[in-house]
Order: sequence, then structure tokens, then C-alpha cells
Amino acid sequence: MKMILWFVAYGWIIVTGSSHYIIDVVSQYVRSVRAPSTETT
Repeated sequence: MKMILWFVAYGWIIVTGSSHYIIDVVSQYVRSVRAPSTETT
């Protein structure tokens, strides 16, 4: 039971962090706010 609780807690942190990052990056590209840098061109 204790191990399941750790997996749920850390899994939730990873899922919410990843989804927040993905949504942030996608929204910048959709709004065309993110200018291409020299590393990406």
C-alpha cells in the first residue's frame, strides 16, 4: 500500500508537470509568439 501511494504521488507530479510544459509550448506555437532561434533553424 505504501509503495502504491508513492507511485500515485510522484506519477501525478510527473503527469501534471509534463502536461503543463507541453500545453505551454504548444500554445506559444499556436499563437506564433515563439520566435525561431538560431538553434532551431
